[in-house]
Amino acid sequence: MGSCETNQAILNGVKVIPSWLETFRAAQGIRKISIGGEIHDRLRYGEESIDGWKASVKSCQSCAAAQGNYHVPDCDGEECPLCFTHLHTCTCKAKKFIENQSS
Repeated sequence: MGSCETNQAILNGVKVIPSWLETFRAAQGIRKISIGGEIHDRLRYGEESIDGWKASVKSCQSCAAAQGNYHVPDCDGEECPLCFTHLHTCTCKAKKFIENQSS
């Protein structure tokens, strides 16, 4: 068995490095995004305007989000809640993820 195989975990059916599990868990608490100074709800995987990712049948291949999960910030699969294009390449200004403020 190769050493690469022992340094993997499975998250929603996707092979990830073990440290990704904590990154993914933390992303689930980031539910809002500030765009141009206005606060918006982030879209969960499967809520996209076009289901090109097939969330109902497979996890996000970029960040391992399953349907109903939030993408990890800066995942290329997350959609902008304003312009409905890929968040990391959209032209909406001053994007900042906001961690959950509730205790």
